[in-house]
Amino acid sequence: MRPDVVLGVQLGPFSAHCWVQHEDRLVNDRVDMVRTFTPILVL
Repeated sequence: MRPDVVLGVQLGPFSAHCWVQHEDRLVNDRVDMVRTFTPILVL
């Protein structure tokens, strides 16, 4: 397994959030939380 750490941001008001996912599945978060963020970096 090679999970990714994804960093996302949103505007108005600015907010940042990160989560872990494997391929297209979230590992440590909920879809309704991360869908409002635009991914800007995948590690």
